[in-house]
Amino acid sequence: MCEEKEKVVISPYVFVGIRGADIPLKFKKAVQEQKTIYTQKMVIESVEQVTGIPFKQIQSKYRFRPLTQARNMYCYYSYQYLKWTLLEIGKSIGGRDHTTVLHNINVYHDLCFSDAEYEKKSIAIKNLIEWKSQSST
Repeated sequence: MCEEKEKVVISPYVFVGIRGADIPLKFKKAVQEQKTIYTQKMVIESVEQVTGIPFKQIQSKYRFRPLTQARNMYCYYSYQYLKWTLLEIGKSIGGRDHTTVLHNINVYHDLCFSDAEYEKKSIAIKNLIEWKSQSST
């Protein structure tokens, strides 16, 4: 089973506010709007649902094109939404190296630019993650 990690996007102003300093009003409003929580479970479920590929297969060493594309999407959205390091993402997909994760993210960008079907799946995953984060709050 994958280790469930949660990360919250917090601006530096929240940290200052926690420490007791005064926060300007315009930043307070921005921070209030920024309380979105994304979890690894949201990313995994979204990628699985859109691609139809179980996460265990995404973690595998197989290089079948649909698997690698799902792996690319998982790496990108883990990096984008969870704000994980490349090393953390690599560990979550079967102990891969950080350079492999970086390559997956670069391939993600290339395929979004050149493959319309891939881009549609990617947008669907993004929308699903956003929906899941909004419905969990």
